Amino acid sequence: MFNIKTIVHSDAFLFCCFFSVGLLGYWVFFNSETAPASLKGDYSVYFNDKSNRIIVYSRKSCKYCIKLEAYFVSNHIDYLEKDIGESDFARAEYEQLGGYGTPLVLFRDELIIGFRKELILNKLQNADTNPKLSLSTHTVSPR
Repeated sequence: MFNIKTIVHSDAFLFCCFFSVGLLGYWVFFNSETAPASLKGDYSVYFNDKSNRIIVYSRKSCKYCIKLEAYFVSNHIDYLEKDIGESDFARAEYEQLGGYGTPLVLFRDELIIGFRKELILNKLQNADTNPKLSLSTHTVSPR
């Protein structure tokens, strides 16, 4: 005959309980978005120079920042890089923007979180001016 106390105190029951809680935690973690892909808004206050169309907040140790830089250079896309690990001013701006991780790609009207090539390419293709510049240069923030 089965006794509830015996079942509840069994190793198999405890294993099933812990396994179920772990599985639920795993599902919640990987099926919830911690940050949106992009945020629309007016970010023009971050652009001191009218010629800059893109600001990238990055870190030297970020592999996606390195991939983004390679993508911009290979496609001759001009941008202003602000290293949040090297500059307190860049770090303060990054935190004002929410600090969602790196790279943080800032346009005058949209903030793209992470290296989302499709979103960035779409944004550049829909821009009023040609995103392909004659020189593949980028500027590192002097601050």
